[in-house]
Amino acid sequence: MKTVQIIFCLAIFSSLVLFLNCQNVSSHEEEGLRVLLPTASEIDNWERYLDFEEYKGEDLFFYINGGAEIYHEYGFERVIVQDYKSPNGRSASLEIYKMSSPDSAYGMYTFKSSGKGQELNVGQGCKLQDYYLNFWKGQYLVTITGFDAEKETIDGLKSIANAMDKKIRTQANAEMPVICSRLPQEDLDRQNIKYFKGNLGLVNSYPFANTDIFKIQEGIKGTYSAGYDIYILEYKDDESSQRAFDSAKKDFKAAVKYQNVTAGQDRIELEDDSGIQIVVQPYRTFILIILGTKSPERAMQILKNHLN
Repeated sequence: MKTVQIIFCLAIFSSLVLFLNCQNVSSHEEEGLRVLLPTASEIDNWERYLDFEEYKGEDLFFYINGGAEIYHEYGFERVIVQDYKSPNGRSASLEIYKMSSPDSAYGMYTFKSSGKGQELNVGQGCKLQDYYLNFWKGQYLVTITGFDAEKETIDGLKSIANAMDKKIRTQANAEMPVICSRLPQEDLDRQNIKYFKGNLGLVNSYPFANTDIFKIQEGIKGTYSAGYDIYILEYKDDESSQRAFDSAKKDFKAAVKYQNVTAGQDRIELEDDSGIQIVVQPYRTFILIILGTKSPERAMQILKNHLN
């Protein structure tokens, strides 16, 4: 009987230790984002206004109604949100997103940033446009939104961004995704690159179809001054890219959006309902797409030469 009691007590004790350890881990994780919130002394006396809010995993849907899916596609983990007010009553909202990897943070940065705006020397990439600012560093994406475009507000956004850059410490600057190097660099608009980790990101760039016709795993888009876009979708092997191409070919043929569709064994040529010309080809572990040029052969050859 005593043996049973001892075993029971040990089980209770073990459960209590496990519970306390979990609480400590959870508390440490929460503190990890809280400590990134700048104080007034770090940001020209902009004071924290109201309590911060924090969302993890699926709870993001409570914060971003209808927009959380894209964050999850890229690899969302958690976000902390804090409002600030300046001494003169200007307002700004700070969002710090912790993503699953630097690739994920970079991808969301390209999704949220346009090719316009002012580049700032903050993080590993930063754009200020109108009265909002985005930058990425390591596995973090930071968005700071003002509520007007007055100088004091813009200066506040920059001050918060610089403070955040100092607070986010990484062992070394993360490299951009390898697939970024696949894009030919000549005439490339480097401020308008889009990196995809799923179909939502891809169709936000161009609505090829309502479904994931390319079975996309990873992709990149570059815009060129010659008047065309290059898409590179990368797969684990040649067979995977060929299967994805064959599947997409059937969908393109059936779609009412496209006309003048010519589909061969290893090439699709078509025109969308706006008159934009599109060429799609499998090439080794890639699917290559040229969109919007009247001379796709030259663009495709430049791309293949770069990949070789």
